[in-house]
Amino acid sequence: MNMFKKILATSALGLALGGATQFAQAHPVQAAGQTGYVNVKNVGWRWLENGHPYTGFRYYMGTYYWFINGVRQDSGWRHAWEMTYYTDANGRAVQGNHVINGVAYNFGNNGTFFLRGKTAGYTDAGQGWKWYENGLTYTGIRNYMGAYYYFQNGIRQENKFVRAFGLVWFTTWVVMVGQFKVITNSVTNTCTLVITVHFIYVALVYTQSQPLMYHN
Repeated sequence: MNMFKKILATSALGLALGGATQFAQAHPVQAAGQTGYVNVKNVGWRWLENGHPYTGFRYYMGTYYWFINGVRQDSGWRHAWEMTYYTDANGRAVQGNHVINGVAYNFGNNGTFFLRGKTAGYTDAGQGWKWYENGLTYTGIRNYMGAYYYFQNGIRQENKFVRAFGLVWFTTWVVMVGQFKVITNSVTNTCTLVITVHFIYVALVYTQSQPLMYHN
């Protein structure tokens, strides 16, 4: 197996070197030691290193692009420096949270661009603010900024009845009323007002200073 890998690697290197040599022979003027993103006559834009088409990442116009044999590559996963990256439809390496083929990934936000893992928590991955678990939009109750919220397909739900933990809940905005807290956008589990629907108790309106959670 190792010998097979060596043969593949040697063949790939030979093809790359052969392609670079053919390029230099076909375009001697453009390939005469130039480095950078060059508009080669009758060919188009190519990234050259000392006149040879380059494969890998290069920094250009404020961001990083991935090239194969000098040709800029658009959407796709890239591997370099033992890290994983992704370039968007314009060929730019992405950072932050991005949804790729239905899964959200985190590429950091400090200008290093490499993949940290799948997105988790309440964030905007390019499709509006949603709650993600392991890269997928989440449905259920989560604690955020000191209160409990209900999310459906990642989207925070407001002023509606929801079902969780075998109970029915109501969500609304947070307003202080005397010694009580009226919950909105947070989850309430009290019995000030009880509505029976198929023997399911619906909790509404008032709760004490801290929202309550139901646990099995």
